[in-house]
Amino acid sequence: MPQEARFAFGLFEVDGVTGELVREGRPVSLQEKPGQVLLALLERPGQLVTRESLFRRLWSEGTFVEFDTNLNAAVLKLRQALGDDASNPRFVETVVGRGYRFIAPVRRLPAGAGSPEPVRRLPPAIGYISGGLLVVVLLAWAGARWLDWRQQAPRVVSTTRLTADPGLDDTPSWSPDGSRVAYASDRLGQMDIWVRQVGTGDPVVLTHDHAGYDGNPAWSPDGERIAFASDREGGGIFVMTSLGGHPRHLVELSVVPAVEVTASVPTLAWSPDSTRLAFAVGLGAERRLAVVESETGATRDLELAAEISAL
Repeated sequence: MPQEARFAFGLFEVDGVTGELVREGRPVSLQEKPGQVLLALLERPGQLVTRESLFRRLWSEGTFVEFDTNLNAAVLKLRQALGDDASNPRFVETVVGRGYRFIAPVRRLPAGAGSPEPVRRLPPAIGYISGGLLVVVLLAWAGARWLDWRQQAPRVVSTTRLTADPGLDDTPSWSPDGSRVAYASDRLGQMDIWVRQVGTGDPVVLTHDHAGYDGNPAWSPDGERIAFASDREGGGIFVMTSLGGHPRHLVELSVVPAVEVTASVPTLAWSPDSTRLAFAVGLGAERRLAVVESETGATRDLELAAEISAL
């Protein structure tokens, strides 16, 4: 884009070649994949950019990654860099099930253009009036919500924090009896599978034998095994007992963990009898499900119409 090498919106400016993001002249940290999402949206402001087109732009053909988790994480990091809110967006709007749209006005600048002009402040009197109107609107909204709450039956909602690890905890999977939770964490420097007893004790790492990526745990319905994805031994799907031990290589797949986001292979789903695992492969119109026997490793495509109810 030689004639439109920079984009400006709000207090931000983006270099269309390097992807560098600045706010009022100060650099803003933005990793590669979220930056590519931003450029794709800025190139088509106000238009829907589908999830499939974003995936093809971010990952080369043949790269096997978890479509939804990776893209969702990239968009989340982009929103964090912009200070945006998915529930009340100023910049990136989610079109549920389809993709994203950049909703703020975008200015295209030639290469070498300076930073955007400073935002003009409103005169104090206008600012006071605007602030007063905002207070009135907020009070009216709060009153409406209070009346709505009075008409509803009371609810008691409580939450319990299960982990407090430094770093990232991701993709939790409950044991069938609800007493334990398996999850992926990088608290030791790489993604490992951990298990925590709810309410007591410290979490236990099950896969610290591998200096790489282990993630997306899935607890079997019989409570005896945990399946997970890993880049060990050439990459693929592995199964181990719920107490740990040496993992068994079940399915060989190319696993390429992305630097910016977690979870690089499909989420796993057990059959109710704990004899099979289903996982997604492909993208867009070519996306399909495959099923693997948990004992033999025999893998085949899943005929949805005939077999989905059997899982």
